[in-house]
This record gives sequence, C-alpha cells and structure tokens, in this order.
Amino acid sequence: MTAKSKRLAGAGAQLVTEVSINYGSSLAGLAIPIVGSPVVVAARQIVMACAVLPFYRPKLSTLTWRLLWPALLLGLDLAVMNLAFYEAVHLLGLGIAATIEFLGPFSLALFTSRRPLDFICATTAAGESSC
Repeated sequence: MTAKSKRLAGAGAQLVTEVSINYGSSLAGLAIPIVGSPVVVAARQIVMACAVLPFYRPKLSTLTWRLLWPALLLGLDLAVMNLAFYEAVHLLGLGIAATIEFLGPFSLALFTSRRPLDFICATTAAGESSC
C-alpha cells in the first residue's frame, strides 16, 4: 500500500467514523424518549461489536485475563460515557449536549497550546460555530 493510498484510507475511515457517530447520535435522540437511554446504549454497543468483529477476531486460546481486563474496562467506560451523554441528550437536546461534550477537549487543547496559530484557528472555529 502506498503512502497516498494509506492517507486516503485513513481519511475515508475518519469520514465514515464521523458520519456513523453523528448519524447514530441523531437516531439515538429520536429513540431515547421511546425506549430510554440504557436500551439505546446497549443497542449501540451491540452494533459496534458486530461492526468490529469481522475485522478483528482473536484466537480464543490466546486470550488471557491479563489481556482482557483492559478491554473490558474500556468497554465499561465507553458504556457509562455513552449513557451519560444520552441522558444529557434526553434532558438538554442533542445540540446543547454535543456542544458541552465538545467544549471539554476543545478547551484542553486550547489551554495547552503554545502556538499563536492554534489560538487563531480556535477563535475562527468558535466564531464559525456560533453563526
């Protein structure tokens, strides 16, 4: 695989990921009032597992508790994070909840930046998002 095709594959994977996350969140916003946040989180975890398993299928004989426990903790962490986010979507609406979720990493990146160009880009992004 050439460097250009690797970049295109990476960009394509990022695009599909972003569309999937945003589309899933919008569907979740519609489903939460009907079935509740825990059911939506469980459904998204199951869909994620079904999407990943065809690409990564480890040999069961090589799996040990030492290898499994970090993955299980990550899965639990993601489930709790998604549950908190979907409860916020239910209570506040998708736009407000997504904005609050974005502000944490955005603020951290901005405060830890050392280049003036980063501040200019952040100010531009903040101005564009308020339009």
